Amino acid sequence: MISYYELLGMIKEGNIPNKIKVHLTPCTSKIYVKESDIDESLIYYRIDEMEEEDENYKDYLAVCYLESSMFDETIEILDEKKIGKLGYIVNDEDGDFTIDGYAMDYEQKIEIIKKINEIIDKINKEE
Repeated sequence: MISYYELLGMIKEGNIPNKIKVHLTPCTSKIYVKESDIDESLIYYRIDEMEEEDENYKDYLAVCYLESSMFDETIEILDEKKIGKLGYIVNDEDGDFTIDGYAMDYEQKIEIIKKINEIIDKINKEE
């Protein structure tokens, strides 16, 4: 379990869970899902369609927390954002890079470099 404050830190770092379970009261909990913009950036967390709003659990997650409760560990991450594994990178005869036999354009190469750098950052933080 994490606090709302820790969730905000995760969002700032780009590690945004798609679905979370919020435990504001001892007997009930509600599921909230990530709502994204066109570019897949987070807009807000909204209560899941299967859940109902009540006096403790509002439609939007940000409305549920007061300054005094945002440090309480009340959030459970139901799914974690995982980094996909990369295939083998091979330099072919033309000098172009391919992954598992598929040619890549410039944007795909940049994405791979970004993912590798994310992995390096995570390893460096763990040490």
